[in-house]
Amino acid sequence: MHNLKTIGIAALAAAVTLTGCSQGDGGSDGTGGTGGGGDTDYPEDDITYVIPYPAGSAPDAQGRIIAQQLEDDLGVSVVVQNVEGGAGTIGLYDLARADADGYTIGIGTASAAIQSRAIDTPFEGLESLTPIAQTTETVNVLYATPDKGWDTFEDFVAEAKERPGELQVGLPPAGSGQHIGWLAFEEAAGIDVREVHFDAGQMVLPAVNGTVDASVSQPGPVVQYVEKGDLGFLGAWGEQLPEGLDAPLFVESGLEVNRFVGWEGVFGPAEMPDDARDVLAEAIQRAVESDAFQQHVAKTYGVAEFIGGDDFTAVVEETDAVGAEIVEELEMGN
Repeated sequence: MHNLKTIGIAALAAAVTLTGCSQGDGGSDGTGGTGGGGDTDYPEDDITYVIPYPAGSAPDAQGRIIAQQLEDDLGVSVVVQNVEGGAGTIGLYDLARADADGYTIGIGTASAAIQSRAIDTPFEGLESLTPIAQTTETVNVLYATPDKGWDTFEDFVAEAKERPGELQVGLPPAGSGQHIGWLAFEEAAGIDVREVHFDAGQMVLPAVNGTVDASVSQPGPVVQYVEKGDLGFLGAWGEQLPEGLDAPLFVESGLEVNRFVGWEGVFGPAEMPDDARDVLAEAIQRAVESDAFQQHVAKTYGVAEFIGGDDFTAVVEETDAVGAEIVEELEMGN
């Protein structure tokens, strides 16, 4: 497998930062579904909800709210199962192997489109899953302690150029969407740092205690430390910020980086019945629109955005197709 730093990073980042432009319920006759009917009384049994990240992580907290809302809405138990590892691909592998009866669903992300090809994992990619609905868009931020003396990200970049290969940056697992987005930033800024990879949600404290010089993550777990003065935002990827997040956007500085905005959604195994997919998509829309979910996402500085049916399938197919093309063109992969 090629080292990710030796390939066309800006192009690679595009594969994992695509988001849907359109919203709506859409139809159900899209990629992943059987196109036929099933048990119209669905659901009649408990549903397993696979979260491919550790308990306590940001995706876990969000996923558990969706699971609880589905349970309340559908009148059956929705049992959360954390299956971590492989930057989320181990849990997705388990989900893909589950019976395609609508009773096992789970969280999938934009970065899964490239992870199955960029890292060594048994997960065969998004084509092995049925897209059900998108739940959120996410932004990511770069941050460090004030004692580093970096008032802006330009200060960080200047020091990184003076000390190539010395500054340590805390990042999510190798091959994740955030990691690939970071590589695009490095190339655009013309810097080289030492990468220190952590499990999902574990990058913040190393930045606080000085184990690393800076870190990249979603903003939710960082804000409390910024408010206390322990950390400061150096910049954020994306074209707009969630309400209440005070961080400079890299694009406003003229730095040409790809949009570093990903999506999270709910998937089932390939070939799950369309009626189950429809019922779940409608319930997920109600969950996304619920006060509990809206308040949680606002508190974590994400963007609650439902996209269902064929609209979400189109988002997934485009993300997956671009990822596959890049892997083939650059002759990377496992």
